[in-house]
Amino acid sequence: MPSFVKRLRGWNEKFGTVQSVLKNLGLWPFISALIIAAAISVGTYLKHLQWPEVFVLGLITLTCCVLLAVLVPEFLRPRLKVKLTPINVPSPIQLLTVENSGPQQIFCADCTLIKSGLTFCMEWEYRDVRTSGKLPHGRHRNLIIAVAGETRGINHGHPYEMKWIAITGLSVDGQREEKQRSTWSHGDKLPECDIKITITSGNRKPHIECFTVRTGRNSALEMVPLSCNGSMHFTQGSSKPV
Repeated sequence: MPSFVKRLRGWNEKFGTVQSVLKNLGLWPFISALIIAAAISVGTYLKHLQWPEVFVLGLITLTCCVLLAVLVPEFLRPRLKVKLTPINVPSPIQLLTVENSGPQQIFCADCTLIKSGLTFCMEWEYRDVRTSGKLPHGRHRNLIIAVAGETRGINHGHPYEMKWIAITGLSVDGQREEKQRSTWSHGDKLPECDIKITITSGNRKPHIECFTVRTGRNSALEMVPLSCNGSMHFTQGSSKPV
């Protein structure tokens, strides 16, 4: 029962969205008059039908109304206008620039590790690490994607050097934490991690892009675009979720 009530509320909100869009376009009075005229015509026509025919027509009408209530609001929902650009420079921290190409709004971002399916909230380079803050048109803010480093020590009397990269995100209390770490040493296969970035803001359609994070030729990290419909994987010398 609660799930049914939740669905009804969702349909009511979607109807409100459609109504708001039509009012903004000045079409709502025309559409309302059209619906009333259609209802009167249908009512007049149904008087001449037998009850089985009325029942079937009622089921078809109900089905069409439900489909319209679900599909039309999604079709009319505006899409986010943002541009994502990796910052590939010599640095132990991989950043992704999010530029707002639409009206001023507040963005949130999630990252999904493609192979494991783990999804988590991302960290913004901003005083409120959970959101971009109010971002005007044409302005940008950075997301922290990954960090890199190396570990040195002595094992059985022999020195060793182990390099690592880690995809990072936010913990439940808003602190940066490693979500997946990959380590390798000299001669091992270099790590690559495919991720999906989802940018959201209010009720707008989310903006989704995929990238490969890997060790760079001239830097500790680099990030390159990837087709979200392509082959996605994580390859490395040694990898584990943290």
